[in-house]
Amino acid sequence: MVLKRTDIACFVANWTDKAENIRQIAAMLNIGLDSLVFADDNPAERAIVRRELRWSPCRNCPRTRRCGRPRSPPPDISNRCV
Repeated sequence: MVLKRTDIACFVANWTDKAENIRQIAAMLNIGLDSLVFADDNPAERAIVRRELRWSPCRNCPRTRRCGRPRSPPPDISNRCV
């Protein structure tokens, strides 16, 4: 499934650390952290978010062709960015 910008409730791209961005997104949307999922292709980034937020919904997000990496994600839907 290809996501469009209109499918995303809150888009943040900045130099602030990811754990703090997740906290701010939850506050902006007035939802709990347990309502969010963090997807990233970097296991180190996922580990930092888990540690900082004591939070487990961190998912692997396969890199895309745009970044010069594999063209298609693995067929296992649990590893896709949704």
